[in-house]
Amino acid sequence: MTGATAICKFFNEFVDYKINKNNILTGKTPE
Repeated sequence: MTGATAICKFFNEFVDYKINKNNILTGKTPE
């Protein structure tokens, strides 16, 4: 795994976490 791949993977997981957290806080469910 290259450094760029690791960064992209981390970034994607971080974004997914924030989206899921926001959905829980607002009572929305991801489509």
